[in-house]
Amino acid sequence: GVSHITIQFPLYESFKKELRKAGGEGRASDGPLGISQLVSAAAASKIVASLFTYPHEVVRTRMYIETGGHIGTFALYKKLFMERGLYRGFGANALRVVPASAVTFVSYEIVYDQLQLWYGVKQQT
Repeated sequence: GVSHITIQFPLYESFKKELRKAGGEGRASDGPLGISQLVSAAAASKIVASLFTYPHEVVRTRMYIETGGHIGTFALYKKLFMERGLYRGFGANALRVVPASAVTFVSYEIVYDQLQLWYGVKQQT
């Protein structure tokens, strides 16, 4: 949902900024990041955002599939927490969404850089 993206995007940019500061791979600290660094930033931001929003997604899904019961949101949080925990299935979900997120972010960065080169906004390094 929206809350997930509002956590993930700023984290991604923050991780990229920290990776630039750290330098490495024989490049200047203000130079472009390598693909492995972009994948790392995307994966880390996705995992952290998911840690915060996964319980909400579980409850939302359960509310959608529950039929006949009239249970409130907080009561369902409590019920799920007591029955099975709010992070059950998190690992399997992460294995599905983290690679997709990494591909999306890295693809965006590559296309964005290429468009800047084509339109003369950025000089080739």
